[in-house]
Amino acid sequence: MLIYTHALDIYHTQYRMMILFNSIYKEFTIEQVRIFDFMIAFPSYLKKIRKTKNVKIRATMNKYEFSGSFQQCFYLMEQIQISALLSLVAKNIVLKNENKFIRNINFDFIYNKISSIEKTKEQDEALSLIVGMLSDINTCGKDGLKDRTNLMESLYDPRI
Repeated sequence: MLIYTHALDIYHTQYRMMILFNSIYKEFTIEQVRIFDFMIAFPSYLKKIRKTKNVKIRATMNKYEFSGSFQQCFYLMEQIQISALLSLVAKNIVLKNENKFIRNINFDFIYNKISSIEKTKEQDEALSLIVGMLSDINTCGKDGLKDRTNLMESLYDPRI
């Protein structure tokens, strides 16, 4: 039996990453891209993020909600996410600046096509949360993105 999951599809991963880069024009670290891509792929995970005092996260339930281990799935997605991101860099759609990634404004015609494609309600809510709140949170340190999401090891990160 063949089972398809969008989380392990490199082309769907590239699509999600281009949606992310289209939503906000700023530099991202590889950890941020991986975590944000995971949240776009699994919007139901948003309710598991440790919140700040001022922010309320309302995550809608997906009718195909994932019932396995999110950490294990995030680990399985690592090589696909890295390959997808490096493929976008090789195609010059995303620019790599030291350890940061940013979209290439010369390829705005691609991003305009992507923004015209309709996204699901869950993806829209995940994107608005990522753009609105999570993109401003530091990746490392106590209460950083890794610590809040519990998807990546943050114990040995430098404390900011």
